[in-house]
Amino acid sequence: MKYRSLKAGSLAIGILAGCTAIGVTATHTAAAQDAAVEQSPIAEITGQYAGTFICGFGEVGMTLSIEDAGPAPFDALPGSCKSGAGPCNDARAIRLASLRSISGVLNFFPTAANPDAKAGAFKVSGLAEIANAPAYQIELKPGEWIDKPERFGASAMEATIVDGEMVGKPTAPGCYTLRLRKLSGV
Repeated sequence: MKYRSLKAGSLAIGILAGCTAIGVTATHTAAAQDAAVEQSPIAEITGQYAGTFICGFGEVGMTLSIEDAGPAPFDALPGSCKSGAGPCNDARAIRLASLRSISGVLNFFPTAANPDAKAGAFKVSGLAEIANAPAYQIELKPGEWIDKPERFGASAMEATIVDGEMVGKPTAPGCYTLRLRKLSGV
């Protein structure tokens, strides 16, 4: 009887030790996954940015929020593959793996250099090229207006993000410089 109790007790300790080890492993694995997500290319792109852009009517202040909207959809790339399989689809899948869908809100407003500039906001969505770290290309298209000023149109934009600095341009005619910096702690 003592032998059985000892054996049962050892089994219970062994199971408890095994559960503890599994718990420690699961905790370490979850922490490693969190760290990997935090250091992923999309984490380097997402966040709040602030700065200015310049158009023919002068300097305009701008803030931009960027969020990860998931993997790029199959139709995110121009063209189409006629069959459901084969080299065309394989090449498309490889290219899509380097892209992420992004979305956000773009706000624009007057600056000290141009106090008469219009203020407004609209939603944006687009794609981020994440394969060329540490330089990330983004393309954003305008979406629904949140606050539309009179006689003012929304513009798409193209930019490169390197070390938290976004440099690019709105695609509207007469607009040529966009420079934003990623804000920390926001």
